[in-house]
Amino acid sequence: KGQSLSNREFGGTSAAAPHAAGIYGLFLLSRLIANPDYLETHDAAEALLDFMSVSIDPERPTPGIGDGARFVNADRATGAQP
Repeated sequence: KGQSLSNREFGGTSAAAPHAAGIYGLFLLSRLIANPDYLETHDAAEALLDFMSVSIDPERPTPGIGDGARFVNADRATGAQP
C-alpha cells in the first residue's frame, strides 16, 4: 500500500519501470474487455487506476502507435524517474 505500480511490480525508479507499468496496464485493459469480473481483485483495480492516471504531455508530441500518440509521462503516475 502507498507504493506506485512501478515501485511495487517493476523495480522502482529504473527507466524501464514506467514502460513495464504501461504494458501491464494495457494487459489489464484487455483482460477487462474479455472478462469484466477480472477487476474484482483490489490489486488489479488499483493497477488499472495507476495506468489510467498516466498523463499525456501535449508539449512533447512523438510519433506513436498508429496515429501519432503523444509522449506519455509515465513517471507521474508510477513514481519512476526515467
